[in-house]
Amino acid sequence: MKCFVHMDKEAIAVCKVCGKAMCSECSAYSNHSGICPECRKVQLEKERKSLEINMVVTELEREE
Repeated sequence: MKCFVHMDKEAIAVCKVCGKAMCSECSAYSNHSGICPECRKVQLEKERKSLEINMVVTELEREE
């Protein structure tokens, strides 16, 4: 099976989220967590938004 990003490389894992095949380079991108680069980017964006919301809530609580 080949990597879905690097078609010339053999896959070493399958993403836990979407099931796409990943090579060692793609696996390393997400610290070998079993999540492909695309799903990791989505995960990081969700985490970033969550942090922003928490910061706004904290600031509003301070103003009270």
